Amino acid sequence: MQSNEICVDTERGSVIRWQVGDEVFENASYFKVGPLWEPGQIRRYKNGQLNLEIEQHIELINGEIDPQLFSPPTGKWNHFEPCKNPRPAIGISTPMPLPGTNGKAIVDVVVHAFVWQDGTVGMPEIASSPRPELNNEALKTVLTWKFVPLICNDREAGTDLDLTVHFQGR
Repeated sequence: MQSNEICVDTERGSVIRWQVGDEVFENASYFKVGPLWEPGQIRRYKNGQLNLEIEQHIELINGEIDPQLFSPPTGKWNHFEPCKNPRPAIGISTPMPLPGTNGKAIVDVVVHAFVWQDGTVGMPEIASSPRPELNNEALKTVLTWKFVPLICNDREAGTDLDLTVHFQGR
């Protein structure tokens, strides 16, 4: 094991371990998605200390996929108020509606709302929804959410966000 060494699984063509200077990346628990092998675990070490760990599970979706699925809901998704060293609002309690009994499919309703300085949510409005009958429940759901508010110029501040409510089995 040397610096700048990359270990590859020659059968699968997958990177197993990558050491560059004082950083080491390790991939493990591979699983197959279509023709690709994807790591189920990714770990990054810096100076021998673990500082990032990712566990993932990916499934191939059969059938058509809406191309909008991977698009930001609005142009406001990365908007910060002009300030020094902003830290975005962070959700600390974002419960989703109870799942239905109609399988595992998920319907996403996007709600545009304001996160106040105290971390509560207000002024919600539907930004996008494939199922209008779920809109009222989505609006009520985000009003129960709590955040650590935006920090702007070292002070708590309000901000507007797009919040996604997942309805499973509905």
